[in-house]
Amino acid sequence: PPLGQAVALNLTSGGTGYADQTNVSLTGGTGTGLTVNITVTQSGSDVEEVTIVNAGKNYTIGDTFTLPGGNNDATIELTYVGIGDYRKFRGVPKLTAYWL
Repeated sequence: PPLGQAVALNLTSGGTGYADQTNVSLTGGTGTGLTVNITVTQSGSDVEEVTIVNAGKNYTIGDTFTLPGGNNDATIELTYVGIGDYRKFRGVPKLTAYWL
């Protein structure tokens, strides 16, 4: 994934009062454009799963977000971001040399 795109999220608190939602825009953190789908538990309104729809850009590990909706008390932490494409340098494919 490109540098700064969200790759993995950790649901740190399931919150209360939520319903299943799609394409929820998250605010906070260092980047922009991150959207997720929210799945709640079968027996209630606690968030059970958050799935990345659009990975956004310019995020850093440790960014935190509060999910909108519900009682605004579900929280997420960004645990992994894209580190870029190391097969290219300044847009030019890199060559690998082996010394024998």
